[in-house]
Amino acid sequence: MLRTLGSIVCAVLLIALVVALIFKESFRSDVLGGEGEASILRIITVRGAAIVLLAGLLLGGLVFFAGGATLPGQVSSVVLDSLEAYKARIDSLQRRTETQTLDLEPPGLQEPSGLTRTNLSTDEQPMLLAVDDEQYGVFVLEATDEGIQVHGPIRFSFEGSLGKDPNDLEAVCFNDLNYFATTSHRRLGDAFQPQRRLLRFALGQQWQANDYSINLQPEDIRDISPGLGRLLESSGVSVSQEQWTRNDITHRYPYAVEIEGLACFGERLLFGLRWPLHDGKALLAQYDWARDEFVGDLVSLDLKSKGISALTYEPSREILLVAANPPEHVYDDDKPDTVYAYLGNSELYLLKWNPTAQAGPTVVQGFREYARPEATLEGISLVGDELWLSYEGRAPAIKRIPLPGSRIEAALR
Repeated sequence: MLRTLGSIVCAVLLIALVVALIFKESFRSDVLGGEGEASILRIITVRGAAIVLLAGLLLGGLVFFAGGATLPGQVSSVVLDSLEAYKARIDSLQRRTETQTLDLEPPGLQEPSGLTRTNLSTDEQPMLLAVDDEQYGVFVLEATDEGIQVHGPIRFSFEGSLGKDPNDLEAVCFNDLNYFATTSHRRLGDAFQPQRRLLRFALGQQWQANDYSINLQPEDIRDISPGLGRLLESSGVSVSQEQWTRNDITHRYPYAVEIEGLACFGERLLFGLRWPLHDGKALLAQYDWARDEFVGDLVSLDLKSKGISALTYEPSREILLVAANPPEHVYDDDKPDTVYAYLGNSELYLLKWNPTAQAGPTVVQGFREYARPEATLEGISLVGDELWLSYEGRAPAIKRIPLPGSRIEAALR
């Protein structure tokens, strides 16, 4: 009741002031001139500029009574909420301009391999992570203010003339229409058909829950080993048939072929071989999905006697990023420690290249700063001004690295 009465009194006095200013010339002169005095309803008499202050007080009183006696607290609450929201926004932007690292321990994530961008609908830009594990296929990654979140796994379920369950993936890519993933194709024996898989698949919105497992049917699945073997042979690259077909391969008998890099370029796929090397150089092969065959010549890259462990290609900028690691033949049964001799020796190379042109790729710059101790760089994806990397080894991890201010950003200019 008192609140209502106070509101009415303040409103009446404020209206009287406004009416007097409009219709009473002497009152208006007193206010504007700051001299003399004025009377409001013959109740309150004030002088000159004090009328302006009175109007402000009356307006404040009207708001006070209309909104309740807790106005100071409300104002403080609004101010504090605004400051907190502003601080949270600044903190969020700062976190997004800092490198995020996710050390991997959950089942299925100890052997991360390929990375690619996606077209999944979300506020953030989710990434797809392939894993080199027979029990798992891919996981979805999201960068949030709280860090990198993992969704999945999504397993591939398949049974047909090419065997079943093509998991144990080495690389993955996306060409704006389809997703592709590949296994290593390291062995030719019938018992190892699951290790020779090139998949095309689609991905919906099922991934948007953390605690789930999806069995996904690939749209198409192929074995590209025969075509790759013919391409290597016709290019004069020595491939040991014994090593490719042996079923009892040990570290003393390295794999004859090891596919670890995959990048999309329209309907073409770029395969990067970690092994074999040719004259000490790493090899790239182009595959036309529509024609189901390898096209063009093998492309050799001078990566300091290292093989390719990951690829990503940006057609708009004609940029090819290549992760290079020592090839698989560093293993030695007599010296078990050498199994891990290659860890921490990764290099990242930036190349300019148009795969449809006659000229080969040109190495622009190499980067050692993306090596991780006790791990090898196995996955790369360049999304806008962010670089995503995945590492396998004793210290597996995922990294999201903002590029502004980096040497890669400078090299991209």
